[in-house]
Amino acid sequence: MINKKRAQAADEAFPCGPKILVAGPTDSGKSSLAKMLLGWATKKQYKPMFVDLDPGQNSITIPGTLAATFVEEPVDPVNGIALKAPIAYFFGHTSPSGNPYLYKLLVREIANASISELRKERESEVRSSGVIVNTMGWVQDLGYELLLHTIKSFNVDVVLVLGQEELQKNLLDQFKGIDILYVPKSEGVVTRDKRLRHFTRTSKIKEYFCGVSNNLSPHQHSIKFNDIKIFEFSIPDGNDAIHPVPVMITRELVSSILAVTYARGPHQLLSSIIAGFIYVTNVDLRSNRLWYMAPCADPLPNRILLKGSIVFRDQS
Repeated sequence: MINKKRAQAADEAFPCGPKILVAGPTDSGKSSLAKMLLGWATKKQYKPMFVDLDPGQNSITIPGTLAATFVEEPVDPVNGIALKAPIAYFFGHTSPSGNPYLYKLLVREIANASISELRKERESEVRSSGVIVNTMGWVQDLGYELLLHTIKSFNVDVVLVLGQEELQKNLLDQFKGIDILYVPKSEGVVTRDKRLRHFTRTSKIKEYFCGVSNNLSPHQHSIKFNDIKIFEFSIPDGNDAIHPVPVMITRELVSSILAVTYARGPHQLLSSIIAGFIYVTNVDLRSNRLWYMAPCADPLPNRILLKGSIVFRDQS
């Protein structure tokens, strides 16, 4: 069915292939199914856009992000997804409950950005490949509301619901004209407890700075307080709009992950993709310098940074 939709898209004047969304509760096998869909697509010479909206267990980059990338080859079981110019937005929390208003805004941003990138591609094989969206495992109450928002934001064509027939039924009641299919949960899916999830998140951050095989060495840098500006997003209360709030540089920043943005000013932070990440190792109040680790020796490409609640303490 999916390849049929891709073939139909390839025949159109301005093709955009099917938008496929994988939904289901925690530990139902969503990420595994998404990777299988990517593998099947690439073996047919398609190059789909993969979008991961799970800020707790993101498979493209570090936790706390919403990210997208073109996939041209099957996902390597060790090295993961071979990244090609990924698009990443920093949400800053491992659960949408950290700031649901921000999560909704960033879902809309990444939906527009990823589909726009797809339509820019000159090769019809790429444009018709479509989008595969992996979602988080929170499907009750606010989580369900966010799932509905995601389906609408991406204008989804196909929803694959894993392991929960009630969720499929509810979505069928909500949407007409969308293929909403139930997929039984695989017997091989392992249930992960809170401790294992924390370990996986920490490992993903360490992988970003030290490499998959722990064969890379991050670089230590320092910068004057006056040479950087750090912001975090407000949590709206009542009718207040979400906005960036300046963060004071204190010792409380030690171990924080900071996202390096491309924003030219605070007004661009909501729509700015991320250049990369650093983590703070020391704040020297006497010399007014912030010490941090980065994956490369180059200076920061931009001095406007974003903070959330993500921290990293390297125990190695």
